[in-house]
Amino acid sequence: MRRIVPVRLWPLAALLIPGAVLAHTGHGSGLLYGFLHPFTGIDHLLAMLVVGWWSASALVGRWWLVPAAFTVATLVGALLAMNAGAQSSVVQIAILCSLLLLGTLLFTQQRLSIAMAAALVGVIGTMHGLAHGRELPSDAAASWWLSGMVLATLVLHFAGVLIARATRNRSAWARGGGAVAAGAGVLLMVTLALS
Repeated sequence: MRRIVPVRLWPLAALLIPGAVLAHTGHGSGLLYGFLHPFTGIDHLLAMLVVGWWSASALVGRWWLVPAAFTVATLVGALLAMNAGAQSSVVQIAILCSLLLLGTLLFTQQRLSIAMAAALVGVIGTMHGLAHGRELPSDAAASWWLSGMVLATLVLHFAGVLIARATRNRSAWARGGGAVAAGAGVLLMVTLALS
């Protein structure tokens, strides 16, 4: 049986479905739902993968501080959002812009100092955390849900690091991954503008 959309194009096809683009489905309580949450939005999933991939492939020295900064900032942002009232649509726009920026950094293999890279992804992580914190289900035990979210963030960063290690000395892979992430950011911004 022939597939309408080849398997390798499924991630791009999913971006064309507005409900799957920005929605985070499957809200629930506990560690498992917190863990699954970052996987349900392509914007968060790609950003976390790219942070790990870019850090491990382009930065030198203590590159692991960059994904760590993102993870801590995401938790801080989520805690702020839980106590701060309604989320602004500016947060979602900032997340999509961050995906474009991260994709560009990976595509160009831009080398920044560890301090500058950590500060940059710290701001980006805070935006992602603000979105996650506002999406925390009201009946969830916050500490378990947030623990799951942090664990998922670390897993996605580590997956990005593994991609970087597996594709070392193959710059075309980094350019391709960066182009996909940046393109997804643009496509999601267009989708958001049209919705």
